[in-house]
Amino acid sequence: MLARDFTDGEILNAFSQMDLCKAPGIGGLSSCFFKENWEVVGKGVLKLCHDVLDGNKDISYLNDTMIILIPKTKEPNDMTNFRPISLCRVIDKIISEVLANRLKEALPLCISQNQCAFVPSHIIHDNILIAHELIHYLQSSKNGPNKGFVIKLDMSKAYDRVDRNFLEKVTKKLGFEDTWVDKILRSIRSIRYVVKCNMVLSKIIILERGLRQGDPLSPYLFLFCMEAFSRMLLHAQRTNVIRGIRASQNDPHINHLLFVDDTLLFVRNKKVKLRPFLNILGESAQAWGQSINLDKSMVFF
Repeated sequence: MLARDFTDGEILNAFSQMDLCKAPGIGGLSSCFFKENWEVVGKGVLKLCHDVLDGNKDISYLNDTMIILIPKTKEPNDMTNFRPISLCRVIDKIISEVLANRLKEALPLCISQNQCAFVPSHIIHDNILIAHELIHYLQSSKNGPNKGFVIKLDMSKAYDRVDRNFLEKVTKKLGFEDTWVDKILRSIRSIRYVVKCNMVLSKIIILERGLRQGDPLSPYLFLFCMEAFSRMLLHAQRTNVIRGIRASQNDPHINHLLFVDDTLLFVRNKKVKLRPFLNILGESAQAWGQSINLDKSMVFF
């Protein structure tokens, strides 16, 4: 399914999914321009998209991305006071949307039920309800204070820290064809950034890690990295290294729930059960370059 030829219908469908009101990228042309002038530019857009998707043209010259710094405060005096927004070219977004639409169909086959976001057939409310049930169980007086606790983890700059080599290994381990993996990674590794500040563009910046904010592919690729973490926890549970918590005797044990880059860990109140959690967290974070944001993380007893 992923390797079949791309059609005009797929490209047109991807273009129809785009928000016409988004700010234009470095080329200065918005999605609205392409829609209003489709009779003139449409044939050229379709041909260019086919050439890139079929591998006949290099995507790198389309991948220039402009970063705009939006101040979070009235008088910003530190880089953390700015929110960086990536503005991509419209053609680049169409190509990414086409690839993302295909990838979405395969996600339910390789992403575990513990991850609820961005996966067709997975509903985010399911994980929210499960989390409520488990926290209600922990708060119940009849269960006592020593049943367990919840750790809420927040990844610091999660998309920006993704190790691309790790992403390549994970996607191949999940069974994706080399040609498909190369097509995806080529669109990531060829990205070049310029920062616009005071109406002046900076020199070109080429990053060696990270996923681009605003790229339709990025959320789905990030799921693969989190899936590696999820599989490690599930394997530890199957081998009885860790057990997790269950709300009643007939329920399955649950040791984690994922909401994209936000993670809930359910841990028994035993040191012997906590240490494997910490080991897995440390190994996975080191493997794909993540760092825990301690200011936004918390523990609930």
